[in-house]
Amino acid sequence: MTKYLNDFQFGVEVLGGDIMHSADRVLRLRHEDGSWTMLTIDFSNAYNLVDRSALLHEVRLRCPSISLWVKFLYGQAAKLYLGNGHIMSAIGVQQGDPLGPLLFALEPSYSSYQI
Repeated sequence: MTKYLNDFQFGVEVLGGDIMHSADRVLRLRHEDGSWTMLTIDFSNAYNLVDRSALLHEVRLRCPSISLWVKFLYGQAAKLYLGNGHIMSAIGVQQGDPLGPLLFALEPSYSSYQI
């Protein structure tokens, strides 16, 4: 996936480390006069908005070897227990899922945020 995402996403295992530090170095080296600025976007809640049907489609297309596993994990709503009851989780990727950042990066709704 690094080869596929490398030109578009900077949060999924990119050579050279964190994009924020790399961008800061570029701005400091090339624009010492302060003529350039940088906008940052907080994706902390965007993970909760991932369209699972679009996600499953992209995984089948781009990562067929893990598509059955991802379908098992995200193909149906999951119960999230809250006290004596539960709520159904039907959108987004699960907090703590090691595949979460990759699945978020593959979801096409966020292509407008790609650099």
